[in-house]
Amino acid sequence: MISQAHIALEEDVDVIGTFPCSASQERFWFLDQFSPGNPALNVAVRWEIRGAISAANIEEAFRGVIARHEILRTRFLVEGGRPVQQVMRNAEFRITEVDIRAIPAAEREARMQAIAMEDGAKPFDLGRPGLIRAILIRLSNDRAILAITAHHICFDGWSIGILGREFGRIAAALDSGRDPGLPELPLQYADYALWQRAYFASDAFAEEVEEWRRQLADAPYFELEPDHPRTAQRTYRCDSATADLPPAFGERLEAEAHRRAMSPFAFGYGVLSAMLCAVAGGSPEVLLGTQLAGRSDVDLEGLIGVFINSLVLRLETSLDRSIDQHLKNADAVVKAALVRQNTPFNKLVEIVNPPRDPSRTPLVSINFQLQHAFMENARYGRMELLSVPSHAPGAIYDLNFVMVGRPNGWRMALEYNADLFDRATAENLLEHWQSAFAIAFEHSEKTIGEMGFPVIGTRPRISDAERLARIEQTLLAHDLVDHAAAIFYVDNAGQRRIQAFVTASPDAAIPVEGLPARLLADLSAEDGMEVPDGISVLHDLPRKTPVEPQPSSSERPMTLPAHGVPAMPVDATLEAKVAQIWEQVLGVSGVSAASNFFDLGGHSLLTVRMIAQVRKEFGCSLDLPAVYRNPTLRAITTQLASAMAATAPAASTAIADETADWRIVEMQTAGPGIPVITINNVGIIHAITKTTARNRRMVCVRLFEPGRDHGLSGLSLEQIASRYLEVVQAIRPKGPYVLLGECVHGVLAYEVAQQLLRRGEHVALLVTLNMWHPTYSRRLSSKQRWQIRLSQVSHNFKHVRAGKKTFVQFLGNYSLPHRLGLFRAARALGLLRAIPPRTGSAEQEDFLMTLFHARDQYVPAPYEGPILQMLTPDCPTGRGFDPTLGWDGVFTGPVTLSPVEPLGTIPTEGSGRRAIAEVVADTLVDVDASLGGSRAK
Repeated sequence: MISQAHIALEEDVDVIGTFPCSASQERFWFLDQFSPGNPALNVAVRWEIRGAISAANIEEAFRGVIARHEILRTRFLVEGGRPVQQVMRNAEFRITEVDIRAIPAAEREARMQAIAMEDGAKPFDLGRPGLIRAILIRLSNDRAILAITAHHICFDGWSIGILGREFGRIAAALDSGRDPGLPELPLQYADYALWQRAYFASDAFAEEVEEWRRQLADAPYFELEPDHPRTAQRTYRCDSATADLPPAFGERLEAEAHRRAMSPFAFGYGVLSAMLCAVAGGSPEVLLGTQLAGRSDVDLEGLIGVFINSLVLRLETSLDRSIDQHLKNADAVVKAALVRQNTPFNKLVEIVNPPRDPSRTPLVSINFQLQHAFMENARYGRMELLSVPSHAPGAIYDLNFVMVGRPNGWRMALEYNADLFDRATAENLLEHWQSAFAIAFEHSEKTIGEMGFPVIGTRPRISDAERLARIEQTLLAHDLVDHAAAIFYVDNAGQRRIQAFVTASPDAAIPVEGLPARLLADLSAEDGMEVPDGISVLHDLPRKTPVEPQPSSSERPMTLPAHGVPAMPVDATLEAKVAQIWEQVLGVSGVSAASNFFDLGGHSLLTVRMIAQVRKEFGCSLDLPAVYRNPTLRAITTQLASAMAATAPAASTAIADETADWRIVEMQTAGPGIPVITINNVGIIHAITKTTARNRRMVCVRLFEPGRDHGLSGLSLEQIASRYLEVVQAIRPKGPYVLLGECVHGVLAYEVAQQLLRRGEHVALLVTLNMWHPTYSRRLSSKQRWQIRLSQVSHNFKHVRAGKKTFVQFLGNYSLPHRLGLFRAARALGLLRAIPPRTGSAEQEDFLMTLFHARDQYVPAPYEGPILQMLTPDCPTGRGFDPTLGWDGVFTGPVTLSPVEPLGTIPTEGSGRRAIAEVVADTLVDVDASLGGSRAK
């Protein structure tokens, strides 16, 4: 990541040093960048102060702690593509004081809660040192609440106790006019970060990662069915149900754990996982998240900072297993995890590589914590400091089961996502949890099934047969459909999909190529209607084998014979002719029914050429969006056959334009991930549909199509971008947005993003490929420009050697032969039939030259949003070249520069495009997760 903001020079006298971030810090920094203001990244703490209360002493005591711990006067910048922590000599700190003594006593508690919760949710600027604040809320003359909020990037639960002890001793010393006598710290947090970086490069860490890979292989996603449907994006609204337990509970917990040679944590984990197995109806496995202190060295115990790490505990479960045996198994799982506790959570996500879902946290949806209160009740001089239950500013997990041992007994809390679960459900789970401990204490010989807990999530579900029948009935009721059928299939990525097939009504006043888009739009407009992943129009429907209801969840979708194409009758002669067109357009041979146009090297330009050739050969056109959604030879031939069989009058063309917007190419119509909108580029977005980030809507916006007047001549780039913006917001009226563009189309996407930001919209990510600043080439020296020209000649000649271009087309890319009139002379002599276009595309020549001219006049304003700038090997690199391609100082937000090393010789085609898509996919997964939230306590 490269950030142009807050970059400080090492010579700055206020900077002590710059150090790498720890793994946890990198994770929290990334989440903050892509979800600014996320309350889940804050740690909220409350202390009660009794006795002598001096706001001045409290403020000075905090400053004393900040002076001792470098992490509390650290800011976060970016160097060399990664976040770094920069320790400052000083950090400003001022206490905020709120006096509510005048409020009626009965109302003070609620007012105090509101003040603390509001402050706990306020964001921090990680580019400024001092990521901690406090509010002193006076309740009476000798009683107050100190509400403290710190960012998780510099603070964890253990740090609460350190802060409390040092704050108390310094405050007491200030009150009595003496030295607090605190020992010098042997280490600072930056020392730990340096050690961790070295450990990650060791063989020991590599072995640890491999053990986790084996432990979590094929791990399921364990969750309880919520009361309310999940939204497409993760929400954070948090509430909690709590229960205070008598002192006898703690004594029994310690005794039972000791008798079994277990830790109280392992015993508690075993009890909770048994209860969850039961309420989940006998789940064969239970996966929970948990957090460890991470302070394995005694020198780390006195340091404030984020040392915790989240682990995944995976346990086989069964209703027939006794609680005794289940507890033994739980203990073994915990001990194995402790041995491998140094592996960061984001590394676990990386090695497991689960399907990413922005509505869920990765790997686990339920968390468990058992710990003693970090803050000890103590008297410091004339002031008594007491630990007070706090609140979670945001819901990280669906459910977070927390047990905290306090001086007056244990406290159970179930924090839950209030957008998913009702309070009644949370309270019921809390009661089951308490009952589970009672059973484990007294009747551990029982099986999990005999614990007697009701199953959660027993609402009736619609069978697969009913799902298909509803879709078919809805389509049959449409006035443009004569017959309809729907099937389940499994796509190449193993995802379960629904494909519908229809025949057009004889009196349908719409061209057949526009029918799928019209039907999908009409289905999407109906509330509660499940929309199929695709609709194909056929001349006739073959007999369909009914999908019979199954007695259990073992319903199996059909597996498609090739590349997700349902087996349907096809005209072999027609298919052979289409294959010949493909071979001509793509320059390949051996095209089969299962061949994929884009896998063979097709891209947006070649798609247009292929469709134009089909139109010339057969007198009818293909539906461009359908080609992108179903790009195999068999699927395209089937579409063509349906179009040829259609008898719709030519006059209906205008109707088609009204019902299906040609400017919008839907590559994928739905999914929980943040949608991706690309500007004039379908090839890369098609490649993304085959990656881990495929679970999202993907759309290409274009304002040009062969045979249409683009109407952009003479417009500025800002004006052109505003026209694209209209289409973008027609697709997605509100953010967050992910925009993608290549080269000049990247500059267009940049300006579209700027206009979205000015409208107050959230652009989660702008993805660009080889995007040059409009003035960059003019700022280079003559020597540098010649270096680039020679490099481009070498690169373009690879296309000639690969058979992608003729030598004449190669020469046509350069202005000199055009200016000298060489091509005009050759055409006059009959040596050329046509002058080769500058852009490589006669169909798009005017459109692209219009964009180039507008770009060259464009003056980009600074952009503060997150950017992923990808660079292929043909971009200029080396001494004297700006790695941002001229955008240094214009990009003011977080920027990732990602070199892409394609597998083939042509960077933006074939395997090169797949490499580009993988880079985008990895970033999209993190963006989804950032909006989903992740925080360890």
